[in-house]
Amino acid sequence: MLAQSKTAFGAQGRLVTIAASVLAFGLIATGCTQTPSQAKDSDQVHTIVRVIDGGTVLANVSGIETTIRLSNVDTPAPAAKKQPAECLGAEAAAFTKTLLAPGDVIKLEYDVNRLNPSGQTLAGVYKGGKLVNAQIAAGGYGVAVTYEPNDRFYDSVNKAEQTAKKASKGLYGKDAKCTVASRVADAVAQLNALDPKIPSSYSEVEKALEKVNKVIDEAKAKAVELRLLDSTGDIVSRAIWDGRKSTDEPVITAAVKRATDIADNLSAKQASIIRAQKAAEARAKAAAEAAAEAREEAREKAKAKAKAEAAAEKKADEAKAKAEAKAKAEAEAKKKAEEAKKKAEEAKKKAALEKKKAAEALKKKAEELKKEQG
Repeated sequence: MLAQSKTAFGAQGRLVTIAASVLAFGLIATGCTQTPSQAKDSDQVHTIVRVIDGGTVLANVSGIETTIRLSNVDTPAPAAKKQPAECLGAEAAAFTKTLLAPGDVIKLEYDVNRLNPSGQTLAGVYKGGKLVNAQIAAGGYGVAVTYEPNDRFYDSVNKAEQTAKKASKGLYGKDAKCTVASRVADAVAQLNALDPKIPSSYSEVEKALEKVNKVIDEAKAKAVELRLLDSTGDIVSRAIWDGRKSTDEPVITAAVKRATDIADNLSAKQASIIRAQKAAEARAKAAAEAAAEAREEAREKAKAKAKAEAAAEKKADEAKAKAEAKAKAEAEAKKKAEEAKKKAEEAKKKAALEKKKAAEALKKKAEELKKEQG
């Protein structure tokens, strides 16, 4: 969150100017920068020589070329030597040139101190009855400032500045990227443009989170740059920021909070996806291990079954072989028995035949003997 503080550069400016003005009054003017004439301004003829920057002109003051610094209005400085231009510095100078051109007749009015620390003449510049100091502020190219004790033109310049602020002109607009309004709007717009929708895939969440964090970092950097205007930067931007920060800081803070919530949600989704992936991986690993165990168990059972079947087949083969051997033995025994029976029958027949033959021979012999005796 941006730090809350009140800009004190106005008070500091007054202190510095008082000391510097006292010193400036002791200086002897040289070159084209001269102490203004003490004669009444209305009695003198002053003309513009050229516009130096948004709040500084070179004028012919009663015949003397004098550098005039417009009082109670501060404008951004254009580029000079190695110094880059402040925001809208060139534009401020160009705008002042539309108000004051070489040869224009002007009227000068002064305040308590007529010189600034640089020896430039401090004055309210009028053209055609209009205060140019205020016209510059009304165009959005200057802010009202006081350097005590000089505050004669402050109210007119401040009123004109408020008009420019309401109309968002120049330094108060968003057309130029360097303005405070534009920088705030840009930071807030990028933050608010972030899509709060949370993607479902890890890769999309990762991309979204990277984008959100980048936008948050850029917005925070811009917020820091704005906050640094409290102590550094050009006086004009610092004054504008000092007037806006009480309303801009809460807007930026809210936008950053919204973006941070999106980032937190994306991080939570990312963590959830990672947990889900790890859980899925764990389940897949467990399933793979269980499947491997089941396959191994099935292989072992198949092996055991095959072994048992092989043993049973072997046993069956052995039993079959025994049965076949037994049957063969029984067949052989039967065959032998039949052969023995056949032999016995043949022997019996032979014995009976021989017995018959013996009986017949005996009978025949008995008959022959009987015949012989008879």
